[in-house]
Amino acid sequence: MSVFVDTNILVRHLTGDPADMAARATAFWASEPELLVADLIVA
Repeated sequence: MSVFVDTNILVRHLTGDPADMAARATAFWASEPELLVADLIVA
């Protein structure tokens, strides 16, 4: 199943701030086999 990624997940994963939320975002990122990120979020 595909999952859309929210901006918050991407920002927390990339910045590592705050540490507890970043760890959860990174764990989520690693646990899902297929994540979808809209072009607008990446921009």
